[in-house]
Amino acid sequence: MASPRPMPTEDSLLGAIPPELLALPQWVAWWSVAGEGHPVRLPNGRLTGALKAQAKPHKLPINPLTGGLAASTRSTTWSSAKNARAAVERWSLTGVGFVFTEGDPYSGIDIDNCRNPETGEIADWAWAIVRALDWYTEASPSGTGVHTIVRGRLPAGQGNQVAYQGGKIEMFSRARYFTVTGEHVVGASTEIGDRQSAVLALHGRLFGPREASNPDTDCPRTMLPSTSDEELIEKARHARNGTKFQRLWDGQWQRDYPSQSEADLALCSLLAFWTGKDGTRIDALFRRSGMMRKKWLRLDYREDTLSRAIEITGETWTPGGSMPRNEKTQGASRPTPAAALPQDWPKPLEPEAFHGLTGEVVRMIEPHTEADNAALLIQFLVAFGNLIGRTAFFPAGADRHYTNEFTVLVGVTSKGRKGSSWSAIGHVLGQADQGWLDQCHQTGLSSGEGLIWAVRDEIESKEPVRTGKERRVTGYQTIIKDHGVEDKRLMVVEPEFSSPLRVSERDGNTLSPVIRQAWDTGKLSVLSKNSPARATGAQISIIGHISREELLKYLTGSEAANGFANRFLWVAAKRSKELPDGGSLLTVDFAPMIRRLCDAVNFARTAGELKRDEAARELWHELYGQLSRDRLGLFGAVTSRAEAHVLRLSCLYALLDCSAVVRFPHLAGALEVWRYCEDSCRYIFGDALGDATADAIRAALRANPAGLTRTEISKLFDRHKTAEEVTRALNLLKTQGMARSSCETTAGRSAERWFAM
Repeated sequence: MASPRPMPTEDSLLGAIPPELLALPQWVAWWSVAGEGHPVRLPNGRLTGALKAQAKPHKLPINPLTGGLAASTRSTTWSSAKNARAAVERWSLTGVGFVFTEGDPYSGIDIDNCRNPETGEIADWAWAIVRALDWYTEASPSGTGVHTIVRGRLPAGQGNQVAYQGGKIEMFSRARYFTVTGEHVVGASTEIGDRQSAVLALHGRLFGPREASNPDTDCPRTMLPSTSDEELIEKARHARNGTKFQRLWDGQWQRDYPSQSEADLALCSLLAFWTGKDGTRIDALFRRSGMMRKKWLRLDYREDTLSRAIEITGETWTPGGSMPRNEKTQGASRPTPAAALPQDWPKPLEPEAFHGLTGEVVRMIEPHTEADNAALLIQFLVAFGNLIGRTAFFPAGADRHYTNEFTVLVGVTSKGRKGSSWSAIGHVLGQADQGWLDQCHQTGLSSGEGLIWAVRDEIESKEPVRTGKERRVTGYQTIIKDHGVEDKRLMVVEPEFSSPLRVSERDGNTLSPVIRQAWDTGKLSVLSKNSPARATGAQISIIGHISREELLKYLTGSEAANGFANRFLWVAAKRSKELPDGGSLLTVDFAPMIRRLCDAVNFARTAGELKRDEAARELWHELYGQLSRDRLGLFGAVTSRAEAHVLRLSCLYALLDCSAVVRFPHLAGALEVWRYCEDSCRYIFGDALGDATADAIRAALRANPAGLTRTEISKLFDRHKTAEEVTRALNLLKTQGMARSSCETTAGRSAERWFAM
């Protein structure tokens, strides 16, 4: 039975809208136009194309300043809320709308056919969702639905619309606009708050995999959360063990536990009870508690603690129920904690990565490009590290780590918008140093000798001095045969990175070892009498673009094993949005930001040696073991230089802050970038070993649960692999814990059978 809800009381269109939305320049006007199959004349006098005939009116977005059509993917067609409201009055339009973008933290939930426009009654099923999200909610323009706006992002590339209970639910957080009425729903919050966990939970239940059902009548697979974080914490405080919970929540663990790690587990176990073993929500709540510390940033520690807490928690609390639910007695399957979910596309970069000037640059570029935010951010860091030259460094033992980095953007297809991401970064950094962009930006990696020649030192030779008619040699003089290259910065951008991967495998090609020298020391040479060029003090950075299919085809096991691959940051990248008109990057005023960027460049060129402050040093010591741990397979080979990459990235964040001291936010940003790169490698390379023979055998063993004998394994290769090659591959699988063997007694001699693990 639907409970009555009072009608909205707000008279002003903008009066009830939260101020934080009103302050953003992401507003349009909109016009309700009947869909009758003919063009419509816009306020600016232009005609639209023929509007499709349909039962419901079209909601045309209108540019508040020009009266032309607006677009949710073109920021130049948006304006302030005040201008949008004025446009409604000026042209007698229908209302205003708020645009959701990739750069803001908001999501909108549109629940249709759930409200009586005459009485304001909202159906119970819809009210449960509103209470689960528990933030700003208003009536829709038709009066038959409600809109909720929260801070929380949706997973990319997944469904966002579903029929439910005779109505329809739509969720979106990017490249869409919301018609906004300001007619606040009484009983709902008037503010916008953080509800990331609830947004993901609702999205997963509505659009995640589900068994065959009737979407118009069936409930989602599990109960929607109907309790806000604040209400849940309050319930935990007043439970029978509330005193224990309160002490842990406040970080007062010393009285009850011998170590903080045991106290972390205890708090997570309590949170597992109250959240229904929702790993994502447990993590989010733990970060708000007094127990939060730097160790929680360690992925291995966090995953282990969450998994153990969920494992030891039996009963869970059911929102709205009087008794806890016991999954064991009811036969329900235990949900997998978020931290233990199978690896798929990398989770988007967290705010730590967008620290300081780096984040500002990405946010200014993002509305005008289809490129992935991660691609923009990491290329900016790599390019900045090259632009400043070989000056600032961080000592590590007897070595010096300078700021040159290598990265490769790996797209799922050829349309990952990798190239456009570099164009945007080059456009911005070129305004800070046009000479660098013109003179130091090159492409065409093909040989080690060619790379050395681009940054070569002065080449001298000793020539004999001959005198007299007999031209007798009386001495030697030094002749400069080539004056070399004065500017040792080289920013290599390789849009077809498959090409250098292919040529590096040719016999005698020196590209791979020279690239390794460039990353390590900047001192380059090859042992060839026909190549006299040498280079010292070279600041070489590389940005490559490649598709995932090409990378897996051309990155050989030898390149992965010899240290070539682990000197690169591998970044999964995909198109973030569609911009049919290409964006308006050239119209953006970067001048204030460029002045700050120039300050950072000038500072970095005189910074010299960098150091860590105490907080960053403590975090580094805590995470060093995790960063330098052994990793398995091809994934392990390409990520085995983790600590060195994090060190260099943290220096870049510090220098962009005009700081010669690496502080906690700088290291946290670097760790988040590395987390994304590591997740990218899991997505790109999976659990392959990078050994073609071993990977083929493992795939066959997985496809044959009954196992394969040695003879059957040899037949996989039509006996083109020697017994020694097969034995080596099987031993590799066994040592990596990926296969096991057993002996079978037969009528003849015993047979060895192998199984996948």
